[in-house]
Amino acid sequence: MKILSKIPTFLLVAVFVVTFSSCSEDGSGNRPKDFEPIPISRSEEGIVKADNIFAYKLFDAVDSRAGEHENYVISPLSVSITLAMAANGASGETLDEMLDVLGFEQQDIAGLNTFYKKMLDRLPALDNTTTVNIANALWINKDYTTKTYDMFSGNMRDFYGSPIMYLDDITSDATHQAINKWYSDNSHGILSGAPESKFDNETAALFTNALYFKGIWSHAFLEDDTQERTFKNSDGTISNVMMMEVERGFSGYKDEGYSAISVLYGNGAYSMIIILPDEGENVDDCMRNIDPEYISRLAKDDFGFITNRLRLRMPKFEIVNELDMISALQSMELKKMFSPENAEFREICESRGIFISRILQGTRIVIDEKGTEAITYTEEKGKWYGEPGPLAATDFFVDRPFAFIIAEKSTGLPLFMGRINKL
Repeated sequence: MKILSKIPTFLLVAVFVVTFSSCSEDGSGNRPKDFEPIPISRSEEGIVKADNIFAYKLFDAVDSRAGEHENYVISPLSVSITLAMAANGASGETLDEMLDVLGFEQQDIAGLNTFYKKMLDRLPALDNTTTVNIANALWINKDYTTKTYDMFSGNMRDFYGSPIMYLDDITSDATHQAINKWYSDNSHGILSGAPESKFDNETAALFTNALYFKGIWSHAFLEDDTQERTFKNSDGTISNVMMMEVERGFSGYKDEGYSAISVLYGNGAYSMIIILPDEGENVDDCMRNIDPEYISRLAKDDFGFITNRLRLRMPKFEIVNELDMISALQSMELKKMFSPENAEFREICESRGIFISRILQGTRIVIDEKGTEAITYTEEKGKWYGEPGPLAATDFFVDRPFAFIIAEKSTGLPLFMGRINKL
């Protein structure tokens, strides 16, 4: 094995890639099958709750670093899955800190691996008209090691479906093309490849994660009903945007400062939760103060607040962003794994000095009349000091800054979370 004396540490680069795109038609030709919930054990309920809490903390951490009028979307589930993968190689205080920040301090790695394997197996199979693909891979620079420990390799393969590929030259065009092809193969050709930055000899390993989602609205918006309307941006300007419109019954609720409704995909296994602050309220403050359990219950349709008829207007939009997640995670007290001096990843291989040097998440989402390949207007401001109440308004016009969450029904887990401040 080649010795690189000028490189004192073994660098681990983690790249998370999430992609959505709009769908023009349902290529399956099938009617949605009946929804069968994912069975969750009592011990797994704690993981689900921790995942939900982590998602909102991560969203708030990213939000506090985003530009005041910036739009963005993240996948907290992708981050937590990939951090769980990395945790399989961690030890000592680094492992303790990772489990603590993820909210899994009462869980062992075996329990996390079993839970995430269930998610990776079951999420794609919940709805035959919604496409969910999740792929993982680990790329190793042979200049640092030619073999990972059997336990780590086995866990990556058996629980996360992640092959481990050893690269002769991580800086070569052939390597770049191979990684680009992996991204393309696992994103239905939408992702062109890895981030622009080149890998050099200091890059010892690369975790790649691709998550692809394409959902068809259960009740499509008619293109003939889409009209140009105004959207009041967070900076006070007004934009003319194409607004979709549909009138039907929706599940939703009203809480202090905001309203939320659930717009279903396919057989209802997945939904987009649209969170619309009241007039004069700030979307960032709203998301910071929201109770994650309420959104989870709405995703699981536990409230039972169903409107008879509600006129929903929401904009067509597209977001493309690439975010460096390290500063957000460090603000959540996840620090040791990023430190060359303090990181302990001794369960991966014999090499020492392993630390995480970069975490990127690239995302593309497009919303149109057919669905999402990757909402509200209420006229009165109410206050609830207990449970949220039913929606009283008959119009839900998403004509100002809002947040959205794409969640799974049986767990309420947020797969994606986003903010729209300016169109």
